[in-house]
Amino acid sequence: MFGGDQTTDPAVPRAWKVLVVDDDTEVQAVTRVTLGTLEAEGRPLQLIMASSGAQARVLFQQHPDIALVLLDVVMETETSGLDFVRFVREEMRNRSARIVLRTGQPGETPPLDIMAEYEIDDYRTKTELTYERLTILVSASLRTHALLLKMEAQARVVQASEIRFRGLLEAAPDAMIIIGANGSIELINAQAEKLFGYARAELIGKTVEALVPERLQVTHRHHRADFVERPKVRPMGAGLQLYGRRKDGSEFPVEISLSPLEIEGERVVTATVRDVTARKQAEEELKRARDDALKASRTKSEFLANMSHEIRTPMNGIMGMTELLLDTTLDDAQRDAAETIQYSARTLLTIINDILDISKIEAGMMQVEAAPLDLREIVRRAVQIGREAGSAKSLEFSAAIDDKVPPALRGDPVRLSQVLTNLISNAIKFTERGQVAVSARLVRDTAGEVFVRFAVTDSGIGIPRDVVPRLFQPFVQADGSTTRKYGGTGLGLAISRRLVELMGGEIGVDSEPGKGSTFWFTVRFTRDAAPAQAEAATAATAPTPQAASRWRILAAEDNPVNKMVAQHQLKRCGLQAEFVDNGRDALSALQKEHYDFVLMDCQMPDLDGYGVTAEVRNHDGPNQDTWIIAMTAHAMGGDREKCLAAGMNDYIAKPFTTDALREVISRFEATRH
Repeated sequence: MFGGDQTTDPAVPRAWKVLVVDDDTEVQAVTRVTLGTLEAEGRPLQLIMASSGAQARVLFQQHPDIALVLLDVVMETETSGLDFVRFVREEMRNRSARIVLRTGQPGETPPLDIMAEYEIDDYRTKTELTYERLTILVSASLRTHALLLKMEAQARVVQASEIRFRGLLEAAPDAMIIIGANGSIELINAQAEKLFGYARAELIGKTVEALVPERLQVTHRHHRADFVERPKVRPMGAGLQLYGRRKDGSEFPVEISLSPLEIEGERVVTATVRDVTARKQAEEELKRARDDALKASRTKSEFLANMSHEIRTPMNGIMGMTELLLDTTLDDAQRDAAETIQYSARTLLTIINDILDISKIEAGMMQVEAAPLDLREIVRRAVQIGREAGSAKSLEFSAAIDDKVPPALRGDPVRLSQVLTNLISNAIKFTERGQVAVSARLVRDTAGEVFVRFAVTDSGIGIPRDVVPRLFQPFVQADGSTTRKYGGTGLGLAISRRLVELMGGEIGVDSEPGKGSTFWFTVRFTRDAAPAQAEAATAATAPTPQAASRWRILAAEDNPVNKMVAQHQLKRCGLQAEFVDNGRDALSALQKEHYDFVLMDCQMPDLDGYGVTAEVRNHDGPNQDTWIIAMTAHAMGGDREKCLAAGMNDYIAKPFTTDALREVISRFEATRH
């Protein structure tokens, strides 16, 4: 090898390697002198000399990056040169090296077919290769070599990209179709073959509408044209039900997403197709299951509503007449019997309310409100109710409220009272002697939210540790014997847990058998701008004698017993009412005479209370703006709202006490001032 060693200095341009193959040493010397100082494209030449075809083979294997070969044809044999060319092109598989034949025998130009077959780039006689011509030939050949290398590199990049693209296409879990701008199918993957039942060769070149049901092909062409005009990644036919067609003609629902793509300067569309038959079937089954569940839920709700109404109607008679009976002169035995009836009726009503509450919670119908409340007054009342309920036992009651608890809060006073009453009632039930202590302390007061922790502690029988995790589940009590000994449905704690969660808190218990229990819960409140007046505003006050004497009251009640109860309760409030037995008579009376307020039963024959109210509100008459109080045994979630939406002004659920009646009448009276 001649021409010096190749430098490794990165600042020095890499030299072109030129292989000179000639058995004439004089030709080699002249070539070395001619090309020794030549530069092409700013790069020097490195000349490598070989005297035979065999030596040239060895050197080419050692230097596979040779750019140019100046090759003698006849050397050790008459075909040595051509044999070397075949070696380079076929065995070494080198197509970028330029090969120029130089022969010393003028007029013996190789035939064109030989030039083409052996991929020889040029042919010159040695005599015509003057200094100028030789340098021009070499420079041009090296430029061509560089261009070929660049093209080969680009081809490799394209090939690698295509391999990767095809690999991704085949690896895709969904059917993939490459579609030309004219709508013809250019490429599909194996999943597409499997999905549509075609072999690739059957689809390539066909329009994509071949995969669309005939009845949808015109619409599909419009969609395709729209996408070609405004290409962007998007689902095709969003909001439409799309279908594909298999080779056998069968149709199936599909989901399609489209992506514009440019391949070798041509804009194409990549379509991803997914068979959604299984999903559609699952959705239909889910819809049927949901419809069945909703139907069952409605049936259950209707049953509970009807049962609630049918139970509350006679319960109103029992509790109302018992209350009236206790207001008369009785001997001790009679009073004891009447109080027992009253206690049993209240217990039964508690059970009914618990069942309704748990049903509303399970149906997602239970909601909490955010109203002004007096937390201290709510705790005081709950403790007072507990003290009265536990009067037969030797129990001490106490309440302690943290001074840091803000006086003005917003929350749900009814549900808070319900949870406190439930826990205090439980404490009384399972404590024979000792004490029941209620406390409330501030946990956190930040960003307008106030968290308060309530606790009810007793000295009762306590709860085994293994029972605690399931204690707040429906129908669970510490053991089976407690139901027989202490009574109850096991719903109170489950209801309390759900109510506390609705109020943004949590509930738990700390207990040890034989040493008592502490049930605690937290509630999230918000601050109120002013101290709550809700409790004072709803305090039951009897109407003044002057007001009672001048009010005209209409009561619509179809049940004879409840009619009698209402008459006596109104009398205890110092009031009298005109009674009608059905909605038609109530409407007739309201169309003729003015009344100050109306007690309206909602469920009556022929025309119910909702219908009467609608007629009164929607037509001019003496009672278009009269205060109407719903007096109904419908006490499910939403019943109060239903009454108010129908145009009624207030609501009282049966069974109710005289005090409860006084309270709703006092709210009416407050509107008269």
